Amino acid sequence: MLQKFKLVDYLGEHKKKHDPYHELPQQNIINAHNKETDPEDSRFIFSKDGQSEYYRNHKVYGHQFLIANQDLTDFLIRYPDVPKHLLTTLDGDCDFPALSLSSDDEKEIHMWKRHYREDDSKYEIEIPFNATTISSNEGLYLVKNANWRELDDPFRQIDDGLSFSVGNGIMKYSDETQSPMDVLKAYITNSPLVIKSKVESDLFSDCDDGERKVTFSGYPNLHPRVKTYLGLLKKYIGVILKIENVRYNSIDIIPISDDNVSVFISSNDAETINTDFNYFTQDNMKDAKVGYAYDNLLLRISNAYGWLVFQRDGGLIDDDDLTNDYLFFTFYKRDRSLRFQSILSSRIERIRDNISSLNKLHNPTNYKFEEKDFDQTFNKIKKSLEKFQKDYKSYFELKEQEKNPISKQDYEKVLKELEEYKKKDKEKKSE
Repeated sequence: MLQKFKLVDYLGEHKKKHDPYHELPQQNIINAHNKETDPEDSRFIFSKDGQSEYYRNHKVYGHQFLIANQDLTDFLIRYPDVPKHLLTTLDGDCDFPALSLSSDDEKEIHMWKRHYREDDSKYEIEIPFNATTISSNEGLYLVKNANWRELDDPFRQIDDGLSFSVGNGIMKYSDETQSPMDVLKAYITNSPLVIKSKVESDLFSDCDDGERKVTFSGYPNLHPRVKTYLGLLKKYIGVILKIENVRYNSIDIIPISDDNVSVFISSNDAETINTDFNYFTQDNMKDAKVGYAYDNLLLRISNAYGWLVFQRDGGLIDDDDLTNDYLFFTFYKRDRSLRFQSILSSRIERIRDNISSLNKLHNPTNYKFEEKDFDQTFNKIKKSLEKFQKDYKSYFELKEQEKNPISKQDYEKVLKELEEYKKKDKEKKSE
């Protein structure tokens, strides 16, 4: 049995001071602490568990947490409809729902609202995966069997008529056989994955069940506003993990429907964290007490997700209309190959976005240009690509040479020939 994962004990010092035997309820400990605390103290505890105060006043990450919280809140106030339309792309990018990008915030906000009315009922896109989960508050779930397909069904023998054969035809992908890790790997490597949508959608498909299309294609290039939101959410979750002393290598946030996201966290603590959750059932997890070192991480993230405060026009907005419906968390231990694919994929995406942005310069209203300007730009990009290819080709040629080193006799022969060549070249120059 692995050692149980240790979380921060927010009220540890207060419990020692006011409750030596740790028998008083949490709120009594907080009340006792506050009676002896100066109201001007920034660590004055108002929440029922001390978590909010601990996060906001953390010596190392408190400032980062406040900034991440405010940035995410500010974005959602400005673009409240984005979290409900995550599978949106730019116009002309693919067959997914598309929306133009505007430099006018008010115009684009209106476009997002109109987008909701026009496209929501037509598509209803989802990227299904089959998983067992544990739930917490605020619609957060922990995926317990991210690799179920690899562990229990390695050959994908299921064929329900809505499957896609891959490779030698043995492995099949469908909404019944796609696992969470299948989704992550396909997303990272830009490989096809199973996507379902309404029959009325514009997505291409060669099979359906009468109500839902089943498409096997790559993940869409999301709208820049969606990417901004996902980046802010990633930053927010990342700060929370740092405060909770959870070591992680990367966070990938993948929308799996218009309003649901899957959060994949690569962590060296993954095995311990997942074992720790085996202590909790779906029922008692919701009743777990936050603030103790023996509660659970998902509930703490859930609490912090619920702290996002939304205001507009002087009034509060129902957070159900802003935040995502469900967040599925998967903690896993990443291998070096997958880590490389993740970094490579993100950099390629940045390159694609930057190249696409060049097409926005075709605007004679704002700019004056000639065809030769774009020819020169293309040549610069082409030279960079040629250098990129030359460098990686040289790298692998060198690796191949290291596998098959020349003999000592051949090596000495090459050196001798090189010396003779240098000598002759020197004599020629001196003539």
